[in-house]
Amino acid sequence: MSETLLQEAIAAARAGQRALARRLLMVVVRQNPASEQGWLWLSGRGR
Repeated sequence: MSETLLQEAIAAARAGQRALARRLLMVVVRQNPASEQGWLWLSGRGR
């Protein structure tokens, strides 16, 4: 499930929906603290 959320978060970030992307990414990293992609995108460097 976190992979799907991650993809949704990335799509939101790319679409400029930063608040939504951040909320989704927070869920991703809470569910999977080892998610490198989740932390990368949350840091703003995944763009």
